[in-house]
Amino acid sequence: MAHPTKPDNQNRPPWPYQAFLIRLWQDSHQADWRASAQSVQSGETIRFASLAALFAFLQDQTRHQTDQPPQ
Repeated sequence: MAHPTKPDNQNRPPWPYQAFLIRLWQDSHQADWRASAQSVQSGETIRFASLAALFAFLQDQTRHQTDQPPQ
């Protein structure tokens, strides 16, 4: 028996939510770390030449989210 589903907006948390699959690698032992972030929601992948660029992206993604989760 199939379970009824809630409307899409009722399945989302009441606060902003983003999920990323983060991948890290080096092209060689001496190379800088590189990264990519794949959005779980959209599937879009963004590549970064450095960890600093990845961290700046993540900070920018959360900078304007002022809503706090319920306590």
